[in-house]
Amino acid sequence: MSLCLRGWKIPSRFLYFLRVFALALFLLVGCSSQPTPTPVPPPSPAALPAVGTVARAAGTIVPVQKALLGLTSAGRVASLAVAVGDQVAAGDLLLQLEDSAAQAQLAQAQAALLAAQANLAELRAGPQPAQVAVAQARLDGARAHLDQLTLDRLLTPATPSQLAEAQALVRSAQAELDLLSADARPSALAAAEALIAEAAAGAQSAQAALAHTELRAPFAGSVTSIALALGEMALPGQPVITLADLSRLQVETTDLSERDLGRVAVGTPVVVFVDALQREISGQITRIALQSSVAGGDVVYPLVIALDEQPPELRWGMSVDVEVRSP
Repeated sequence: MSLCLRGWKIPSRFLYFLRVFALALFLLVGCSSQPTPTPVPPPSPAALPAVGTVARAAGTIVPVQKALLGLTSAGRVASLAVAVGDQVAAGDLLLQLEDSAAQAQLAQAQAALLAAQANLAELRAGPQPAQVAVAQARLDGARAHLDQLTLDRLLTPATPSQLAEAQALVRSAQAELDLLSADARPSALAAAEALIAEAAAGAQSAQAALAHTELRAPFAGSVTSIALALGEMALPGQPVITLADLSRLQVETTDLSERDLGRVAVGTPVVVFVDALQREISGQITRIALQSSVAGGDVVYPLVIALDEQPPELRWGMSVDVEVRSP
């Protein structure tokens, strides 16, 4: 078979090679038109194995100093001196319970202490001159009455009972004068001092009971939560206010396996990758838990990590990945 083209005759063999060439060209173009593959983004820094990494762990940003504060006595909340987010200094009042009963007990205890102190002071000071003069006058009168009964015995004889009564009056007046004139006995002073000690202990106990109606900040920090409102009842030991020093944050890990424990030590350098900030912060291990816990069925030992810097945007509760580096 042949093809004529404007007077030219093309041999069939040439047509066969032409068809083969066209087919090869078609296949070549089809293979080169494959879709371009989608580029895969590079892994995040936390996913890249770092040179010198000996262990990995997940963790959380937490304050260096934090506390759940409660009261040691029950009572109704009378006032709240702070709100969530407030900055307080050590010793600042946070919450006040109703304290009218405690105030009354303290006043009573203080009055008893003052009375005991006045009694001891009176014993040590001794009698006043006027008291001695009155006692002397009573003794002189009792003696004069007894003398009168004795002198008038011939004219108007006194009965035995009258004489006995007059003698008893003389002895009583003499005893009173002797007591006023003599120094206070050691036993009386000791008893008065014991009363003062007992009254002072009562006043101190009442003062402590009054103090227990207040909740004060044990350290400077920020109020991050309040669990009670005005008028609600507080129970002993119930967490009422959370206080934290947010100016100093650190990392606590949650899943360092016991198998990696031999690779870490206090002072070992680490790199902390903060997921929310996409940022690395260097630090070092400051504490290794003495007792294990269980996470995901694995025995783990929490680590505490001090950060070399604290970015302003770092927040309590942010999740982190920790790489422990070889020293």
